[in-house]
Amino acid sequence: MLLHSFSTDMVAPELRTQLFADDVGRKLTTAEPSFIDAANPSVMLNWRSADFGDGAVIARGLIDGASVERTYRTLKDGDHDFTLFVATAGRSVEFEQNDFRARLPAGWGVLAAHGRRVRSIWREGQFELIRVPREALRSVRNLDALCGRAINLGDEHGQLLLGYLRLTWSIIDSGVTPPPIAMRHVGELLRGVVIRSDPLASDAPSRQIARYRLMCETIQKLSARPGLTMTDVALVVGVSRRTGYAIFEAMDADFGEILRAARLDRAAEVLRITSGKIEGIAWQCGIRDVSNFNRRFRERFGCSPNDYRTGKSTNV
Repeated sequence: MLLHSFSTDMVAPELRTQLFADDVGRKLTTAEPSFIDAANPSVMLNWRSADFGDGAVIARGLIDGASVERTYRTLKDGDHDFTLFVATAGRSVEFEQNDFRARLPAGWGVLAAHGRRVRSIWREGQFELIRVPREALRSVRNLDALCGRAINLGDEHGQLLLGYLRLTWSIIDSGVTPPPIAMRHVGELLRGVVIRSDPLASDAPSRQIARYRLMCETIQKLSARPGLTMTDVALVVGVSRRTGYAIFEAMDADFGEILRAARLDRAAEVLRITSGKIEGIAWQCGIRDVSNFNRRFRERFGCSPNDYRTGKSTNV
């Protein structure tokens, strides 16, 4: 994963034109940026991105005073990715594609196809961005025709997607690289949002699966917290404790087992990269009973924590 951030806060106005073109036009959107007010060519930009490779990128930030466009000239670059832009705050964000003109209030988004002409206008626009390759949305019918339409992310699918994005950023902010499967889940949730935006769609994807996956990711992130409960995890997804257990039951999964596995897997990782005491590692990973930790570790990995560290297990 490659992290990148950029801000014009400390850049002189006369230097912003080229920097803006380089960072936004080429790295973030592969488009041609320009200024809304030609008489006052100054833009305010503050954003950061996480590039997971293979065309998968998430970004968030603010753009003010700019227009960004994929013209016939830039379409020659062969970029056929898709980007979902979500307005999170600000005065005005507008998109034009496929004869649609969408003005996005906070909580609304638009899917843009890089392979078609698209123009966006930003006035103090704060945003979340998800860029994925066409392959990630291959199962969506009429995909190109859906681009340019305003999408309300206030429903459950939209909130799950935004919640997963917040969770992914919180993992990044903690200094940990999200697992590769994180972007696959983002792609699946994005696909669900796009499918539901089709007024002719009749086959909405399973909310149950999306909720379950988000809850499992939340368990992974919070597993080191002592006394972590279903109530804590369900709160992140926006459901009750009872509904949380019902979701796990429907998926034939056990909350306690998944939490224990997350803690043991984390402990195994720490054992490989540190020389700390076993008791301290158990506590660090949310397990307070060391004898229980040793027993459960042996059940999962077929050896003691010490043998795992020294490589005496065939499972290492």
